[in-house]
Amino acid sequence: MRANPDTPNRAPEGVLLRLVLYFRPHFFGVLGSVAVVWMIRTLSVMGGACKTLCYPPITLSLGILGGLLGAQLYRNNHPLPSVDDEPPSLVPLTGPTRVRTGRARLRR
Repeated sequence: MRANPDTPNRAPEGVLLRLVLYFRPHFFGVLGSVAVVWMIRTLSVMGGACKTLCYPPITLSLGILGGLLGAQLYRNNHPLPSVDDEPPSLVPLTGPTRVRTGRARLRR
């Protein structure tokens, strides 16, 4: 008998979620970089000063390489939270406070 019978059902969801969260900046980085490099290629073709960059495989590979490199640099500074990370402690910095509601009482 297992201690937690729901573990096999939930473990793949957690792994897939972590994979999606890990590869999300890579996807958007590659998408953005390919768009920027393709725009530079288009402007170079219009100006007539296009040699190596005019070949689509070179343009796409530069965009993919730039996107993956940028996303990996982003990922190094923004790691995914671990299960073992401790939650931040909720200790008040100024000490206990007292909230008064209603009318003030007169002391006698």
